[in-house]
Amino acid sequence: MTIRGCTMAETNISIEIGGRRQVVSTLKGVSDRSKNMMTPLRKSADVVMSSIRKNFSTAGSLFQKPWQARRMVYSWPILNKTGAMKGGFLATVTNSAATISNRDPKFKYHQSSAPRRRLPRREMLGYTGEDIRQISLIIGQYIVRGTTNG
Repeated sequence: MTIRGCTMAETNISIEIGGRRQVVSTLKGVSDRSKNMMTPLRKSADVVMSSIRKNFSTAGSLFQKPWQARRMVYSWPILNKTGAMKGGFLATVTNSAATISNRDPKFKYHQSSAPRRRLPRREMLGYTGEDIRQISLIIGQYIVRGTTNG
């Protein structure tokens, strides 16, 4: 059995099954498990949340977009004066979706790719190639086997 194709924006799963007797049984299990994806989506959100925390410690370098230095020198790290931005991330998971947001009202201005004059873009929310690989495995294992571990 092979599972291919999982992106962050849309999940596309292709399954190849050998042996006629297994087909009906396997597809029924896949169908049943795909109705409630909360467990693998929670684990997938945890993967992305972990990368967000690591991205703060690398000042944006984890997502290959280092944050622009400040004009003034301060004793606290960029975007971490009060901890509201770093601690404002929230993962909300339902049976069919995982959403990661930030409660800090300034988040949208730093994350936005809109043209700007003063406030530099400092991307905090993102994912790495390794995140995509892990999420693909988590979802694939759950769909095919009903488990989210190796």
